[in-house]
Amino acid sequence: MNLRLITILGLGVLLLLAASPTAKADPINTFSFSTNLVGASGTVSGSFTFNSQTHSFSNVSLTFSSPIFGNFQLTPNPQNGWIFYYSGWVGSNQVVYTIIINPFNPSQFWVLGSISDKKGDYAGYGYIQVPEGNDGLSYLLASAMVLLGAIGVAVGKQREALQT
Repeated sequence: MNLRLITILGLGVLLLLAASPTAKADPINTFSFSTNLVGASGTVSGSFTFNSQTHSFSNVSLTFSSPIFGNFQLTPNPQNGWIFYYSGWVGSNQVVYTIIINPFNPSQFWVLGSISDKKGDYAGYGYIQVPEGNDGLSYLLASAMVLLGAIGVAVGKQREALQT
């Protein structure tokens, strides 16, 4: 490869790095979710705050709206760790609530749980939060730079092959 091609590729890489969004996330994130109950009619929604520096959950709430289990809200105590777990009774309903934070990407979480009553009614719920891209334009620009770099390398190799 000649010096000119190496210089162009080097500048392309630097531009690619400059155009890419940073991966550093805010250590304190507030999340919310809403989903349907499975096995009985109704919905469940919740919210919580997670601090990835202290690995702590706070402001946790869960709200049920169901003709079978009724309408109520619970606010469990804060907990530390990457997993939040609550199990308890609210009136005649037993509620299980689990939040799992992805330690490799703290903006991704899973919620699993169930609700049952003393009459034998049961329902489960689950929710997966998958973070979406930060800025579509910067990813598009970064992809375009990679493609242009690959085209440049291919053209350079063709020229070298033709000159020999």
